[in-house]
Amino acid sequence: MCKQDRISQWVGSNDIRRDQLRWIYDVIKIMYDSPLRGLLINEEENAKLIEEVIPMFLAYQAVKRLMDIDRKKKIDRENKIDKRLRRGLPAEEPEPEPVEEEEIKPTKKGAQASAAKKKVEVVEEIVPRPTDED
Repeated sequence: MCKQDRISQWVGSNDIRRDQLRWIYDVIKIMYDSPLRGLLINEEENAKLIEEVIPMFLAYQAVKRLMDIDRKKKIDRENKIDKRLRRGLPAEEPEPEPVEEEEIKPTKKGAQASAAKKKVEVVEEIVPRPTDED
């Protein structure tokens, strides 16, 4: 029971893992709602289904999902070009110049930060030159 609890906490630990688990559940639910339900439930006959068919079906659904995303991006790009042409602008936008991000240095915390703040710079006194005398 503890091992199962640990596994469930690991799977649900962040949004990406939860999303992946939800997606796998939805894909397997498609198989469960199909005529394969009898094979999926029967423990004696489901070994081949679990070892071979489910991974191939998950890969197929993943490729199908990627194709849908690519298709939507293409449609959005075409719609954007159409809007620009209707406004009388050039079809393609000029590429924005890459923005260089500044490197953020980690700040010191605790005693090190307070010691750094208290640091006093000592300036040596400048000896007067003979020409500076009155």
